[in-house]
Amino acid sequence: MSKTAIIYSYNTQKSKKVAEKIIAAFGEKEIEAVNAEELNKEVLNKYDNFILSAPTWFDGELPNYWDEFVPDLEEMDLKRKSLPFSDWEIRKDTPRIFAMP
Repeated sequence: MSKTAIIYSYNTQKSKKVAEKIIAAFGEKEIEAVNAEELNKEVLNKYDNFILSAPTWFDGELPNYWDEFVPDLEEMDLKRKSLPFSDWEIRKDTPRIFAMP
């Protein structure tokens, strides 16, 4: 059975809200929350599928924890992993999920 992780910073309010809705929709047995601020290769190797969330600051800058992990991510063999990346936007408490290829 494949394992899916939803990866976001636990310190973000909007990403956390959307992640909780996704987990509730699919069930806690299907998707496990992972704190992006504690992300490393070993954590990623535990999962087959990922939903990533990275808030952007100011003019589109990534938070420091993503900047630090991206070089490791580029070196990893992700051929058998499903890795969609999402930018989440919430307005008036209604989640809108925009998937980016």
